[in-house]
Amino acid sequence: MGIFKKIIKSIAGNEEEPVVTPRSLPAASNSNKKKRATLSAPSHAKVLSPSPSAISQQNEPPPVPFPLVSNPALEDKNAFLDEVVGAFDEAFEVACPDKVDEPVNDSVTAGQDEAAVQDLFRNIAAAYALPLKNFVFELQRHTATKDSIEFCRPILRSISGAAGSVNLPETVKRMTEFDTALSLGQTSSDHLLQGEIRQQILASYELLAEVLPEAFRMDGEAQKRGDIIIQSLLPQVPGIGCISFDKLYQAGLGSLDMLFLANKEDLAAVTAIAPGLCESICNKVQQYRAEAEARARPAAQSGYRSRLVELVNELRDQMDKREAETDTPAIDARRIRLRQRQQCFLEINVTLAELGELGLINQLKKLSFKQRLQVLNEHLNKS
Repeated sequence: MGIFKKIIKSIAGNEEEPVVTPRSLPAASNSNKKKRATLSAPSHAKVLSPSPSAISQQNEPPPVPFPLVSNPALEDKNAFLDEVVGAFDEAFEVACPDKVDEPVNDSVTAGQDEAAVQDLFRNIAAAYALPLKNFVFELQRHTATKDSIEFCRPILRSISGAAGSVNLPETVKRMTEFDTALSLGQTSSDHLLQGEIRQQILASYELLAEVLPEAFRMDGEAQKRGDIIIQSLLPQVPGIGCISFDKLYQAGLGSLDMLFLANKEDLAAVTAIAPGLCESICNKVQQYRAEAEARARPAAQSGYRSRLVELVNELRDQMDKREAETDTPAIDARRIRLRQRQQCFLEINVTLAELGELGLINQLKKLSFKQRLQVLNEHLNKS
């Protein structure tokens, strides 16, 4: 028996099948009261703790269930996809079930109920739309592959089906158009999504974001993530500093798109940066691009999570190291270890940006390395 049926049984007074850890939440209408189960948030969603009054005001929904995998390195792409789609369907079934109560005669109250359910749907959809937004981020910076579409379409269809059940026909229409654009991308003969197909998918996504901004609007997120990646990637190049950064931005090379297209000769010509350093910058950027394209697969999310686990473990090992008994002066040894920690943390920042964890990045930059490690461990334990 499904969780929603158990809840209904419990409400009806049937004690034969108790509901595990339920909690009552007020419905949108006093004349149409419903019980909803306590839910837990997905690993990629920000956890909110709404009060009953917040629910009645159509703010954040109750957190939604998402089965977590303790070791991201072992995630299988199909298992991860099943978790996302299945968890969304279950969350929506619990939060927005079919109407089983007595019919409401008051048309005004019924309209308020429908609006409340639609608002709840939008917030639940926002919690599960991050994989689609990550795909669009990859598409905007020219690193998305057609393999990624295989992962996006089931999530999109699941959200679309829920939108249809709460009477949002325009949203369903835009999702259908976006799904059609994605299907064209799968027919591409090229591995990377480029040219007209790329533009068509992006244009279709923009129309979708207009009708369901709560879930799909980027709000400059791609630019923010790109800036963080650049500011965390280039400092890993030996010899680059603030002056080099200024020269790059003044030359209009402050975006990933432009850096992906640059070669060392052009870079040296337009920035007046030393040719050797320009070569190192280009090598680092192309290395990152190759790694990004390699991870742009249906299991990209699990791949980045696995990488985050590796980097956090590496940072922990560096924090646990003690000075070796060598001829290296102690002050030089400390500088070397600090440099290693900084390099590792910069890579962590890049990975978090790929995962869309902008809030966590802002939180970490204000902390010491010891505090950063603690917060990262807590984040991984939760996800």
